[in-house]
Amino acid sequence: VFWGTVCNVYKGNVLDVEIERIEKTSDYHYDRRERVQIEGPSAPELSTEEGQEARREAERIWLGRKVRVEPRARVRYGWLVSRVSLDE
Repeated sequence: VFWGTVCNVYKGNVLDVEIERIEKTSDYHYDRRERVQIEGPSAPELSTEEGQEARREAERIWLGRKVRVEPRARVRYGWLVSRVSLDE
């Protein structure tokens, strides 16, 4: 588990998180910034209007916010599939 701030929204369900604190018992090695795919259904592709709308909505919800990230797996491109919640 780690905590940080969402510094970029890559697509509707993929966030870049600047890590500020890591739980000592974590099973993963983390970089200072991690790309996190929110656990659950995938977002529409960015090349579609629906994908662009999903990204705008995700930016409204997540960008600049403090989050708690519970990684489940590291997958393609090194992304972390994770449960993500606002930490306020």
